[in-house]
Amino acid sequence: MSPVTFVVIISAGLAVVLAWLFRKLFRAADGAAFSPEWWENFSPERYLPFANLLSEEDFTYMRNLPGYDAVTERAFRNRRVKICRAYMMDMREDFDRLQALGQALILAGKTDAGFQDKLFGQRLRFTRAWWMVRLELEAYRFGLGQVNTGRLVELLDGTAAQIQPVMQPV
Repeated sequence: MSPVTFVVIISAGLAVVLAWLFRKLFRAADGAAFSPEWWENFSPERYLPFANLLSEEDFTYMRNLPGYDAVTERAFRNRRVKICRAYMMDMREDFDRLQALGQALILAGKTDAGFQDKLFGQRLRFTRAWWMVRLELEAYRFGLGQVNTGRLVELLDGTAAQIQPVMQPV
């Protein structure tokens, strides 16, 4: 393969990856419809149990029970990972709703000049943290390492905190 062909293939691959990232970052919230009822009932605190699902204490306790075997632990770990993925999908949907609400507030002219930049920064940080947790979950599934879900909940809470003052009635 000639160096020119190699450079063209690498460039095309990078262009595809960048286009995919651009689409993910700037896409509208798919299926994440905002409603006043959702906003009234929304609380990032509903995701606090998310971190406890992956506690090593549960596995330590399980290992000390009579009849313990590695197969049971693996099945338990896999179930916990599956539950965490469901939490993550709900969290992503809530985050997308918050982002859509933020965009609507920008279009309505109810925000200050730096709000859009803050909102975009939150999207970048949340997306990065979300993918990090996904990778950590895969390693955790095989008993490798821990999963830090706190940052993800913190970013969701931060986005809600940015929108909260704007949504307050005047």
